[in-house]
This record gives sequence, structure tokens and C-alpha cells, in this order.
Amino acid sequence: MFQLTIWSLPSLIALILASHTFRVVRRSPNVPGVTALLGLSICVIVWSAGQLFGTLTTTPALKMFGMHLQSPGFFFLCVCWYWFALSYARRQRRLSTTTLGAISIVPAISLVLAFTNEWHELVWQSPHTIVRGGYVGWVADIGPWLMFNEIYAYLLLFAGTVILGFELSSSKRYRKALVAVITAPLITSALNVLSLSGWYPIPGFDLTPLGFALSALLMNDSVLRFGLLEVTPAIRNRVVEQLMDGIVVIKRDGRIIDLNPAAAATFGMPIEAALNQPAMNFIQTPLLPGLLVGLFSNAEITVGSRSFHVLATPLSSDADRPQEMALVFRDITELTKIKHEMERLAHTDFLTGLYNRRFFMQRLSEETERVKRGHQPMSVLLLDMDAFKTVNDTHGHDVGDRVLQVIASVTQEVKRISDVSARIGGEEFAMLLPDTDREGAIKLAQRLRRTINEQIIADAKGGPITVTASIGVATMSQSDHGIDHILSHADRALYRAKDAGRNRVCTE
Repeated sequence: MFQLTIWSLPSLIALILASHTFRVVRRSPNVPGVTALLGLSICVIVWSAGQLFGTLTTTPALKMFGMHLQSPGFFFLCVCWYWFALSYARRQRRLSTTTLGAISIVPAISLVLAFTNEWHELVWQSPHTIVRGGYVGWVADIGPWLMFNEIYAYLLLFAGTVILGFELSSSKRYRKALVAVITAPLITSALNVLSLSGWYPIPGFDLTPLGFALSALLMNDSVLRFGLLEVTPAIRNRVVEQLMDGIVVIKRDGRIIDLNPAAAATFGMPIEAALNQPAMNFIQTPLLPGLLVGLFSNAEITVGSRSFHVLATPLSSDADRPQEMALVFRDITELTKIKHEMERLAHTDFLTGLYNRRFFMQRLSEETERVKRGHQPMSVLLLDMDAFKTVNDTHGHDVGDRVLQVIASVTQEVKRISDVSARIGGEEFAMLLPDTDREGAIKLAQRLRRTINEQIIADAKGGPITVTASIGVATMSQSDHGIDHILSHADRALYRAKDAGRNRVCTE
């Protein structure tokens, strides 16, 4: 149930460092940003404590409890970093409830999803224990929502760093503090990448809490020892050029007043040529005006073949109207591709490549509503292989799988572009035919039945196999009652085809 290994030390060290930082920061309670630093320390304490508990346990239930224990710190840590940056830039000890609530929406949703993950697996997928070198670790695949949360967290991390960089870069007196501000997220990011890269010898082990603990300690020395929180804000200074994310500073009238080399390379605009020029000349997206006036704080845009998540941060304001905006462009092209692939896999049958039952029911629901609003009919075909069990029993499941793949290919050949074919059961297929009346559906079903009967499929020894299918047809008009109605009719028609001798089309 419990284990004692050297791999508990990083979490223990992070817990000690974060606790020390919390105690030291509390000695300066009345300066801007200190509340956020306290929050950051608490997040690291919670995260590292949960991870420490997980490294000391061996059972799945206790390890999952450790994951839940560290979740609040994990999800809200970057919020505290961004909170600190805004507090310092605005010279406020505390942000308004509205601002803090807005940047906390995504982490709050993530926390709820983490505690209910077993119902949907949007955060972690297929969590399980793994033994390596005598250490019982806990690994899980990243869910789609956790991927989104990671993007959001890094945007906050880098946007906060940009804001602090703007405030500090104009004064040589605070160069050491500026180095600390830039180094802190770099340490954290490097350790996070190391943990996620698979190079680390212990699977599922995350060094990021230790990175944040070291960063918090470094920030503490910079904030209190070198007086960072007492610096008079200096807006409109150079963007931190070390960041790999593209950053563009734009005036309210749409002119570019600063940008970093990453942005210049991304948008093909030389820095000297871009200054004081309209941003729309380089960043061609209809979402730009809304970002500049604070209508929304983030958006996804496409530039050429690349996708970017944009975070808009006001750098100064006049009567709550932003005068300058820092736009942070994070390249999410690869993540977007992964997301699209995950979405494809979520609604695709792995064996046949057709849509699965979930996607078919979703499209059927959409088409049903469209039929109710309009006057065009819609038809559904339910197809079941005849005597498929005999094929499996006689020739084996490999041949049975090949038969199903051939049938799937036939449905794709005979359908129109607007039709939807899906595998909804073992040997049961369905086709959704928008704008198709009863006569047209029967005609397509007969063509499908004949084409299936004409297929010659090789068995394990190369001999020929032929198969047949029974098809039920149902048509829905505006006066019908919905999904259950049309599926029930198609199902009864399919059973009529079976009872009538198979290899035929029947309608209800």
C-alpha cells in the first residue's frame, strides 16, 4: 500500500521550498502583488503535497486520490502567476473579483472535470499503475480538455512574463529582477517539458512542482530583496525578446508600437518596417478589432497554414478603455492537428473506418430537427449481415472482419456525398439519407443489397465467399415524431426482411 523511495524527494523539496517562500512573502503584506505570490506558493504547496502522497502510495485508489489532491494547485498555479503580473502592473494588492473570476473560469472547469473524470475521461484517459525499477508509478494519457488547459496555462504564464518584462526592462537598476522574472517560467517550462518528454526514468513523474517551487523562491528574492514590487510601472517598453511566442504591442488606433523577433518571423514583417504601421496590414484576421478594444481576451486564428491561440492583455487604460494591447501568439498548429485527430477517432469505428453509433445518432438528431423545420423527407436504412455468425464460426474472425470491411467499403461506394454511413453494431450498419423519399431510399437499398451479394471475398485458404444482407427502410416526413419513430420503423422493416427469407429490402 505504501512505498518509500528516492522519488519522493523532489516533491518533498518542493513542499519545503514553497512553505519557506510562503512564510517569507507574508512579511510584506501591503505591497502590490504579494497576495498573488502567496497564492502561487499555496498552489505549489498543494500540488507538491498531492504528488508527494502519490509517490508514497502503490494502490490505484490512493494514487487517484493523490491526483485529486494536487489538482487545485495544478490548475490554478498559472492563474496566480498572471494575477501577480497584473497586480504589479496596475499597482494593486488585489485584483477585482470580475478580473480574477474571468481568468479562473478555465481552471475552475478543469477542477470540476478532474473530480468527475471517471465519467468522461476528458482530463485523464486510461490511468493505471506501472512498475519501473521497483517504483510503482501512476500514468495516464492526456485528455482533450487537459490539453486545452495546458495551452491556457502556458498562455497565462507567458503573458504574465511579458507584462512584467514591460514594466522592468526600462530600468538598469532592476535588470537582476528582470532576469529572475524571465528565468522563473523558463525553469518551470524546462522541467515540465522534461517530465512530458518521456526522457525521465520514472513514468508519470512530474518535476514541474519542483520547478515552480524554485521559481517562487527566485521570485521571492527578486521581489523582496531587490525591491521589484516597489518599481514604478513603465509601460510601452521593449517586449521580452527571449520568448518564443510571437508578441505584438498595438495602440488603440491599430498601429504597431512594438513586436518581438518571433512575431516578426511569424507574420513576415521586419521590425523596423512594421513599427507605426496598421496591424491589419500584417495580421489579417477579422478578430483583431475585438481583441484590441477588449471585446474578448483570447481567440484562435489561422495565418497561412499555421494556427495560433492569441491572448490579449491591456497594458494601460483610460476610463476602462485599453490604450495599448499586448497580443501573445502561441503556435498551436500541432496541438490543433492532434485535437482534430482525436475528434475523428472519437466518432470513427476502428475496424471499418465508418462513423460509429454515437456520431450516427448525433447526425440523425440534427437531420430530424431539419426535417421538422422544413418540408424535405429523410430516410434511414438499417442493414444486417445474413448468417454472419456462420461466417465467423466457419472461417474465423479474421475473415469475418474482412467481410465487415468489404461491406463498409460498399456502403461508401453507393452513397452520395451528403449521406452518412455508419457501423452501429457487430454486423449491423446504418445509412442516413437526407432529402430522400421512400422511393429513392428503396432504390439505393436495392443497389446496396445487389452490390453486397456480388462481392467475392477470399477465405483463409483463398477460396471464395459470398455474403448477403437484409435491409430495412424507413422514411420520415415533417409530421413524424422523431428519432425513435424512424428507427423503430426501420428496425421493424429489417425484421420483416429477415423473416421473409433474407437478402431482400423491406419497408415499413
